[in-house]
Amino acid sequence: TFINLGLVKSQDWSNTNWIWADKSKNKIPVVLFRKSVEVPSDIKKATAYISADSKYKLFINGKYVSNGPDKCNPDYQNIDTIQLGKLLR
Repeated sequence: TFINLGLVKSQDWSNTNWIWADKSKNKIPVVLFRKSVEVPSDIKKATAYISADSKYKLFINGKYVSNGPDKCNPDYQNIDTIQLGKLLR
């Protein structure tokens, strides 16, 4: 079984939007986004594609995995590719 957690072709990103919390309620510009997913027990490979307009820290099952992204031009956003297969349970 293979899972991709993201969109990899540029045309796949054409109808996407940045996600963020309600700015009127968020005085400190730090937000926690959390997502639970069910994965098959026979998972062999999974890849996360992550970007942010500032910074992110990625945790899987409570374990620190990565942070990023590198600074970049907003017109040419960096997308980090992170292999997750052995981290999922």
